[in-house]
Amino acid sequence: MFRNVNTKVSLDTTGNENACLSRETLLKIANLDLSKSENLDLARDMFMFGFYCRGMELTDIMALTTGNLNGDVLKYRRRGNGKEITLRLDSRALAILNKYESRHWDSLFPLKTLPLIKLNRALKYRVSNWLGKIGEMVGLRSLSFNMNISSCNHLLARADLPGVLLGL
Repeated sequence: MFRNVNTKVSLDTTGNENACLSRETLLKIANLDLSKSENLDLARDMFMFGFYCRGMELTDIMALTTGNLNGDVLKYRRRGNGKEITLRLDSRALAILNKYESRHWDSLFPLKTLPLIKLNRALKYRVSNWLGKIGEMVGLRSLSFNMNISSCNHLLARADLPGVLLGL
């Protein structure tokens, strides 16, 4: 019955959504002038914020509220595995949060104007589409929030952190 079905597994990672971005590509994304589109600017800021926070899923970023932030310390629980994460934000992440600081909403980013759970799926779809447009602007076939996670992990693995910390 499955004689004509191709069951080979391709190990080719070109075009893979989890591909790592180079430092240069991340800098291009961070430095894009998106002042003419609030939506693209917000999507880029959320992507870079996730990268600066050692890689964060869109769902986790959307769920962040002012209660998760205490000064420059961010504390949140990952939606996927329930693991609690605490990290000190650097100046770039704090600058992004300061850009969207407002007393008009409880979330850290101005996404949810209505407290409806059904909005999450629509918001994720919109933000993902905006991020795809940003990817096209920097010459990528695709750009997703998974890429901020894999890129952060890849760059951290390549860095000689013990050497940097010891001044070697």
